[in-house]
Amino acid sequence: MRVIEHQPPQAVELRGAELSLFFAGPIQGAPDWQTEGIKIVENFPDDQEIHIYNPRREYLGEKFDKKKQIRWEKAGLARSAFRAKAQKRGGIVFWLAQRDFNLPYKEGRSYAQTTRVEFGRAGGWKDSDPDVNISLGIEPGYEGSVDYYTDTAEEFGLPIFTSLEETCINALNLILDKK
Repeated sequence: MRVIEHQPPQAVELRGAELSLFFAGPIQGAPDWQTEGIKIVENFPDDQEIHIYNPRREYLGEKFDKKKQIRWEKAGLARSAFRAKAQKRGGIVFWLAQRDFNLPYKEGRSYAQTTRVEFGRAGGWKDSDPDVNISLGIEPGYEGSVDYYTDTAEEFGLPIFTSLEETCINALNLILDKK
């Protein structure tokens, strides 16, 4: 596939029938799984173009603006989820990467706390519209609210994958209607 990657704070409006995925999952304290996910999507055997919303970015010479980041992530999540609702052309990849304790992390902050909020938001959308495409993967060794994710996945009949590759391929199959 041909990937067009979008990162904050770049605002992007998709207006046609473009394919899109949002990569939701931990950033702080997590390895750069998003770059690996993009490579998986690029190697998927399809010649279509896909837009990937990747919330991980480098802040070179720019101060991190938490509010701007949250607004960008909410907009990207909604664009991908509602594209699914309107045209089944979008979806959300949730990859719960195991924490890397060698990476810096803010003391006292729950690991992947933003991901839990995003998963709850996406679950609410799926609750009101079963066509919202969600692909959930949990890396073996991930610690943090696993019961919350597995219980919610069971409620919606979502399979849970244990590799990033399976999670991304499932998301692509959902949006390409190759279930």
